[in-house]
Amino acid sequence: MTDPLGPETAAAAEDKETFEAMEQLPRQLQEIWEHLGSYLGAKWAQSRGDLRNGLLAFALWALLILLFSGVFLIAIAFVFYGSALALAQLLGGRPWAGFLVSGGVLLAVGALYIRWKLSSLRRAALEKKIKDYEQKLERQKEKYGVNALERAATAD
Repeated sequence: MTDPLGPETAAAAEDKETFEAMEQLPRQLQEIWEHLGSYLGAKWAQSRGDLRNGLLAFALWALLILLFSGVFLIAIAFVFYGSALALAQLLGGRPWAGFLVSGGVLLAVGALYIRWKLSSLRRAALEKKIKDYEQKLERQKEKYGVNALERAATAD
């Protein structure tokens, strides 16, 4: 089928479309570059975070081992001291019970504190990561009108 306006008009329309596409190309390349930078930045942050978490876990485990060793030794001292008093006063007064209870309470409080501290550190790190990624997506949306997540959703 031939173009009713003639071949010259069809070629001019194609040239116009090509020209418009070429005008949009730098902006689209800039957007792709921004998304690539965002992706690589997220991967870099993830690897940095993994390394930081690994080092933090190692340091915390080392401190926990030292802490639990000290607490365990103190608890054992309380138990043995209480046991010694119990044997010494088999039928007499009961001062050993205070030592046994205090050792148990010390162990329980230490364990609860460490568990609470670890969960609060993890929560704070996750909240910071989420905030950083949300800010990056907002900057992309302000700059390009769409961010990487929206672009990926429309591509599917």
